[in-house]
Amino acid sequence: MDYRIRQDAERKLHRERGTIFKIAHGKIRIALIYPNTYYVGMSNLGLQTIYGFLNERDDVCCERAFLPEPAMLDLYTRTHIPLCSLESQTPLSEFDILAFSVSYENDELNILKILELAQIPLKAAERDHDAPLVLLGGALTTINPEPLALFIDLVVLGDGEDILSNLLERYQQVGASDTKQEILERLAQVPGVYVPAFYDITYDEEGQVTQIISRAGIPFPIRTCPIVDINRYPAYSRILTEDTEFGDMFLLQINRGCPYKCRFCHTGYTQIPVRHLSYEIAAQLVRRGLQERERIGFVGAAIADYPWLRELCDTIVSENGKLSVSSLRLSALAHADYLLEALVQAGQKTVTLAPEAGTERLRRLIRKPLADIVLYETVEYVIRHQIPNLKFYFLVGLPTETEDDLEAIIALCTRCRELMLCTAKSLGKMGKMTVSVNPFVPKPFTPLQWCPMETEPELKRKIHKLQRALQRLGNVEVIHETPKWAVWQGILARGDRKLGQVLLRTLKLQGNWKKAFQDLDLDPDFYAHRIRTLDEYFPWNHLQVGVSSQQLHHEYQHLFCSMESQ
Repeated sequence: MDYRIRQDAERKLHRERGTIFKIAHGKIRIALIYPNTYYVGMSNLGLQTIYGFLNERDDVCCERAFLPEPAMLDLYTRTHIPLCSLESQTPLSEFDILAFSVSYENDELNILKILELAQIPLKAAERDHDAPLVLLGGALTTINPEPLALFIDLVVLGDGEDILSNLLERYQQVGASDTKQEILERLAQVPGVYVPAFYDITYDEEGQVTQIISRAGIPFPIRTCPIVDINRYPAYSRILTEDTEFGDMFLLQINRGCPYKCRFCHTGYTQIPVRHLSYEIAAQLVRRGLQERERIGFVGAAIADYPWLRELCDTIVSENGKLSVSSLRLSALAHADYLLEALVQAGQKTVTLAPEAGTERLRRLIRKPLADIVLYETVEYVIRHQIPNLKFYFLVGLPTETEDDLEAIIALCTRCRELMLCTAKSLGKMGKMTVSVNPFVPKPFTPLQWCPMETEPELKRKIHKLQRALQRLGNVEVIHETPKWAVWQGILARGDRKLGQVLLRTLKLQGNWKKAFQDLDLDPDFYAHRIRTLDEYFPWNHLQVGVSSQQLHHEYQHLFCSMESQ
């Protein structure tokens, strides 16, 4: 092995606290892989939780692997050294299971890159009994794993802890003479486990899926198995390192799921029911975290809905700790003085708010029924609490969006900027406004899964319009996702198995997905910009994740009627 690769691994491990080293002999060897860099992957609580959970088992040795950083990636490519695990520098090809934890569609291509670097055949059908089983887990499994079906042996749908326990019990029963087919047939019987190779897809002449059939003895449909009691598997920073986005804090997930069901967001529809970590366990973990870090970062889609939030904030303050939170629901802030006070004491300088749309009409449509006056009052309220900087999240390209909705974003931000100026005069301090503008991407298992995505030229135009207007205000930064990659995300989000060939071609073309579509004579508009009919058979129809398809269908029809009346 090249000494630079070993030194890079040793440097990362030296800066970690909480790393687990185990003797692998006689154990199931699992490489837990995040398909992005170490810096990104170690910020992911899902990865950290599964890492701790697997290594608590006496029969498992779990190590980590990541996509190498650009300089190291070039070194691997030039030297042809196979990609190895972080802890023991063992080639990935020597593990029993490669478990990918994937959160975002745009990381799907990195799965193929990692397999390529590991010198493992990319296609599942080309890997025999001696190759590792390739498993897919993480948030992506509750969106749409179908574009990866060509490469993945098995998928764990939703919360992984209980499913993995059952899967590993079955795996322990595997005999040395069992074929890969026999192993997968056994594992496919575990509730929540999906083996793509055992499901046959039929397409019509236009390329739409018309039927999905499971082979004899294979479950249909496949249902996710959510963890009812998250106190059994609390999600927190198992490994602490400064070499990550949140290196200065101890992260703790205080709840899973979201009760609000914003129509563009899959979390409220797939991660059900909402589950809260008990105060006793949360407080215990907070105290443990404060022994290692000064700051505690709360993670969750509905932080302000945590029943013991006040008590937990008091615990942090009483221990002389500091608090950090992600975005807060606007309607909750007016009733959370204690939360803002805790943030002020922690020295937090920015609060993130997510109105998502510029007009009350469009916010009602996406089920974020927020009045403009409430937003303005919240802005004043936050600044009066000595938090000078504000960050806003907006979506562009939402269904029924008009130029008036875009103008309303400009007007809303202009008014908020005026309020910041007025308050700044009395406080003697001027804050900064950051406006994050991102394209709306329709996702499976949401009421908007039938809607077309805005085209790349239109997204560019709309974002440029907002940039040009808002940057004139002064002390305002506009950030945004690149429309090209947002469209790629939209393609993968509602894609089918034919996209496996597109991913392969895109890998060879070093990320040029548009050229890959051209080479394969496939139309990206079919996946991203086409209106789906209400009776369309989706590529993910055999997966039951969260709310039923009938509920989504009913809500879309209700939404469609309201759109017609506006």
